[in-house]
Amino acid sequence: MDALSVDETLYLLYTLAYSRDEGSVTKGSVASLVERDLKAKSNKSTKQATREEISRISDALLDRKLIDLPKRGRILVTKAGTHSLISSLRATSNPLFYAPKGEKILNTLVHCIKLTAADSAMHSDTEMMNFETFREKFKQMYYEERRKQEMEGIVVIYKSNLLDKFYKANRHSISVELVSEYFDELRTIGEISVSKGEKDELLHWAE
Repeated sequence: MDALSVDETLYLLYTLAYSRDEGSVTKGSVASLVERDLKAKSNKSTKQATREEISRISDALLDRKLIDLPKRGRILVTKAGTHSLISSLRATSNPLFYAPKGEKILNTLVHCIKLTAADSAMHSDTEMMNFETFREKFKQMYYEERRKQEMEGIVVIYKSNLLDKFYKANRHSISVELVSEYFDELRTIGEISVSKGEKDELLHWAE
């Protein structure tokens, strides 16, 4: 579960803030809001370069299923996107805003703080999964997915999809941050590897 960049965090925050009334928001509205911050952060960026960067951010979040398109031209933050946003807000030490913010952003930040507090309270009363348990459970999930895909004729196991699936299945005993930490440890010891895929990195377990 890759960490969000500051700009991706900002994009998700704007999308969540401006979709809370109607359930979704136009991509153009979010792009305009993010554009102000990117311009304020870097005066050297051209308008074209800024718009290309916003389009890249949007595409990346869609590929990782952190935002969705319920209707043509409109977007919303998925449950996985909300979890990633909260984790990013909790972990970031970099400046997030470079332009004045209104009540929608402030109210959404308060909402995220409440969700963070609830998530922390839930995990504080539950024993966290250790690395060996994660390793065995994640390996089992990997091979179950692989067998399923082999029966369908093609094996394409996307890293983000499997990490999201694992977190959702075990969220009461592991945090997003711990999933990421344990996954990186598996890579470090050579048990898993990733390669570039069409939409996302592909996951491989060492045989």
